[in-house]
Amino acid sequence: MAFELSSQASSDELRIIFSGIGKRQALLLEESLQGIDALSDLASALNQYWSARHWGLVAFGEKKNTIEITHSAAPLAEVFGEDSLVWSIGFLEGFY
Repeated sequence: MAFELSSQASSDELRIIFSGIGKRQALLLEESLQGIDALSDLASALNQYWSARHWGLVAFGEKKNTIEITHSAAPLAEVFGEDSLVWSIGFLEGFY
C-alpha cells in the first residue's frame, strides 16, 4: 500500500492527507472525551482507545505554557514501512 501511495503523491502531500485522516479520527472520538479536564484522565481515556486498536500509548507532559505529547509503539513502520514514517506520522500529528 505504501508503495502505491508513494508513487501517486509526494511525501508532503501524503503527510497532509494522513494529517487529515488523523483529524477525522479525533473528531469521531471527541464526543466521548467531553468532560475530561485533567491531562492524566485524557491520557487514560486515549490509552484505552489506542490499546483496543493495538496502536501504542500516549503520555502527556506539562511544560511552560505547552503540553508535550509522546506517542510510543504506534505501528506506522510495521504497517507502511520505515521509509513511510516521513509522511505516515501525519496521522498522529493530525489526531493530536
